Amino acid sequence: MTILERIRRFFITLGQSCYNMELYRQVRGRSWTDALGYAAVFFALLSVVLTFAATPGSYKLLGDLEDGIRDQIPDGAAFEMKDGQFSTTLAPGTEFGGEDFRIIVDGGVYGKDFPQSFEGRTGMFVGRDALFTQDEDGSREIMPLEGAPNVKVTKEMVSGWVASYGPLAVAGLLFMFLGMHYSFTLLGALIYVAVAALAALAVGRLWKVQLEYRQWFAVGLHAITLPTLIDYLFGFLGLNVPFTFSIVFFMFMFAVIADERARPVKKVESGKQEAVGGKPEAGGGN
Repeated sequence: MTILERIRRFFITLGQSCYNMELYRQVRGRSWTDALGYAAVFFALLSVVLTFAATPGSYKLLGDLEDGIRDQIPDGAAFEMKDGQFSTTLAPGTEFGGEDFRIIVDGGVYGKDFPQSFEGRTGMFVGRDALFTQDEDGSREIMPLEGAPNVKVTKEMVSGWVASYGPLAVAGLLFMFLGMHYSFTLLGALIYVAVAALAALAVGRLWKVQLEYRQWFAVGLHAITLPTLIDYLFGFLGLNVPFTFSIVFFMFMFAVIADERARPVKKVESGKQEAVGGKPEAGGGN
């Protein structure tokens, strides 16, 4: 089978996993490792798509950072950390950022008490001895600068670093996002399906459905397709509908129970599925 044929069959399987009960008859008649391979590719594809979607915005943020350094920081500005104390050539109380998040730099503010001038503000305040943050909900954090390494940088140095290493750093962060997203989503899906398969096995036994745990696990690895896509779509649209994921997922599981009660499927050595008391049905691949 060529690569293009494999790709075509994967997307056919992906689409049919969202609605086609005949596919689920084939799934519960094949090895559970086939379903595991499908899930691994599905979540890899999802992670790649999300990473590509995030790429333009990530590089736009890098461009905004370069513009902000160029336009908001005066030429020749210097920042220094020495013996746990911060100093700068900027005028006291210099502010950066937007209305939602302000960064205030004032090396003339001593001590580790929260600055009164920062009351009611959201953002970060850099004083001589500590860094202060305040969130929208009023929560605060004070980070003393004691023990910070001695370092001195200028606007020109920072601009040069951002221009030289910024694109590489963004690419590295995107690659990390891809790997972490894939790892956590696949692991989370496997844990969810593993637990849900136990529940389906118990309910199935009550309904006299004689499917084994590995068959339920395989079914779950396909049944998770549509709820995952809906979950990401709702997230993109900013919608929050409680329990949508689980409701859609278990709709497939109960549909399999109903189908298995009506037309039981058993596993045969040829790799095809056979309805008990009926003719074999041609098996399908991912």
